[in-house]
Amino acid sequence: METTVAMERTGELAANSHPLAWVGIAVMIGMYVLEEILISKGYFRPKRERKMEAAKAAGRMIQAHQVKCYCSIKDDSEDVREYTYTATYEYKVNGRTHKTSVVSKNAEPPSVITMYYESDPEKAFSDYQTGGAFIQIVETILPLLTAVAVTSLLEHLI
Repeated sequence: METTVAMERTGELAANSHPLAWVGIAVMIGMYVLEEILISKGYFRPKRERKMEAAKAAGRMIQAHQVKCYCSIKDDSEDVREYTYTATYEYKVNGRTHKTSVVSKNAEPPSVITMYYESDPEKAFSDYQTGGAFIQIVETILPLLTAVAVTSLLEHLI
C-alpha cells in the first residue's frame, strides 16, 4: 500500500516538475545503467546459464532427439489462442537412454536440442526449458523501486 502511494506521489511530483521527481528519475536511470554494467561483467546471470557454461566446459553436452510432440490449444477469446507444445526427447549417455520433456508456448520445439548435465545425466536440462524469469523481473522492478524509495526518503527529509 505504501509503495503504491509513494509511486503515485512520485508521479505527481514528476508531473509538477518537482526537483525530487527529477532526482528519482536520475536514480532510476542510474540503476538501469549499473545493472547493465553488472550484467555485462557476468553478475546477475540466471543459475541455469551458469550451470550450462560449467557443463560445456566439462564436455557434458548431448544431442536429444524429439520422439513425441503434442499441442494443446487454449481459447481465451475468439481472436486469441494460446498454443502449448509438449515435446518428449530421448538422449543417450554411457549407453543408457534417458527421456525429458520440454514445454514451449506458441512455438513448436525443434526436432533436435542440446542437453546439458552437471554430474547426473538424469537431471539434464536445455535452454529451451522455461525458467530464469526471476532475474528479468528483478532487473525491471529494482530501479523503479529504488527511485521511489529515494524520492520518498528525500521528500520526508526535506
